[in-house]
This record gives sequence, structure tokens and C-alpha cells, in this order.
Amino acid sequence: MASASPGDGPTQDEITWGVAAQPESHWPMSFAFIGFALLAGFLPEEISLGPWFLVPVLVAGVVGLFTLVLPRTQLWELRLVHRLAWAIIALVFVTDVGALIALADSLLGGSSLSGQRLLLAALTIWAQTVLVFGVIWWQLDRGGAAARTTADHPAPDLLFTQMATPGCGPPSWSPRFFDYLYVSFTASTAFSPTDTMPLTRRAKLIMLIESAVSFTIVVLLVAHAIGVLR
Repeated sequence: MASASPGDGPTQDEITWGVAAQPESHWPMSFAFIGFALLAGFLPEEISLGPWFLVPVLVAGVVGLFTLVLPRTQLWELRLVHRLAWAIIALVFVTDVGALIALADSLLGGSSLSGQRLLLAALTIWAQTVLVFGVIWWQLDRGGAAARTTADHPAPDLLFTQMATPGCGPPSWSPRFFDYLYVSFTASTAFSPTDTMPLTRRAKLIMLIESAVSFTIVVLLVAHAIGVLR
């Protein structure tokens, strides 16, 4: 094959989307849910939503379902599982935001919790936010993990460096779960995109929400620290 001149644009081997990605295991998402459930145990009862065992039981059911169904599923069943995953993500997200609201109410209303427990609660909610939005990005971009394995998957929602600079990654590179978890982590720490840019309006909205949640946690901690110093 003749080499392409600089003005010819990327070759087919350098294109980073529009080609079928390698199938991914459900285990990264399952481990993220398990991590979320384990972190829920660090939340004080005063800001926990519902009984302590609610989230672990739901997570165990989801992980068990994915383990039993996904290894022998067909494409139409994958769509059903995809919708189920979104339902669980929505529930986990509501739990995360609910804990943040309870934390804010506790701080603004004169919390009886010690400073160490408040700090632990804030860090726990922040870590849960990183996990749940990592799963959201993984389920959102290019139609989700199942859709990305087809050549006619939707256009990308995120612009990764390997997409912006063809040739800096392996041929036909495609993001994996860790890449989406990294996007979530950077959005929660920088409160903005870093090396991966949102392309669609829904991606921008989700990054806005994640940054707002993390920024609220920081503001609450700073406000509490100032109140203690005074």
C-alpha cells in the first residue's frame, strides 16, 4: 500500500471511530457498581438514603444478572440489558445526589457529625460520583459498549486524543472502560474537560452535571472549614 501524503488525511487504519470496537466484558461496569455499594457503607446514617443494605442488594442483583445473561445474549437482548443498566445507573445517581443533598442539609443546619466524619462522607460521595459517571460515559459514548462493536455505531460523544491525532495510538483504537473512568475522574477534579472534549449536547450536559456535583462538594467543605475557623 502506498503511503499517504500529508494532504490526504488519515488512512483507514488511522481512523479511530466508525469501525467495530473489540467487545468488552461487563465486569468493569460491575466492579464499578460493587465499588459504589462498598463506599455506601462509609456514609454516616444521618445522610444515608434508606437502609444500609439497599444499595448492596441492588448491586448484587445487577451483577448477578449481567453474569448470567451477557455471556449468551443476542443483540436484541443486549438492548434490553442496556436499558436495564441505564435504569440502575439512574437509581445509583439519584442515591448519590440524595446523599449530597443530605450532606448539604446537615452542614447548613448545624451538623452533629464530627469534622472527620463529615470529611469522610464528602470524600465518599465524591468517589461514588466518579464511579457512576464513569459508567455513564461508558454507556453513553457511541451508543454504549454493545453498539460500539458494530461498524455502524452512532457518532462519538467524546473526542479522545487518539481521535484528534490519528497515528498516536494503535490502529482502529477504541476507548475502553478505564478511558471513560479517567474522563470521569478528570471532570470531577478539574470541573471541566481536560484532554477529552465533549462533542454532543448531551455529553456537555452530563459533564456539566458531574462538575457541578463535585464543585458543590468542595464548596461545602470549604464553607464548613471557614465556619470552624471562625
